[in-house]
Amino acid sequence: MWQRKKIQTLLWGVEVMSDDNEFSTPCIGVCQYDNEDICRGCFRTLDEISNWALMTEDERKEIMKKLDERAESLF
Repeated sequence: MWQRKKIQTLLWGVEVMSDDNEFSTPCIGVCQYDNEDICRGCFRTLDEISNWALMTEDERKEIMKKLDERAESLF
């Protein structure tokens, strides 16, 4: 999680929401997609973003565990 937040802060100059909030989200309000439909702001796929509100908190946490790796691979 630390790497993703560091990359988001360096790229976009914003502090991300805590992953411990009642409705956790890595969204920072910077929605730009690459060729693989991965958001360069939060590093989720378009499908993950579209279904986020329908997921359980456990499902969200599983996706959030993968975001650091995605962030590092993109930058």
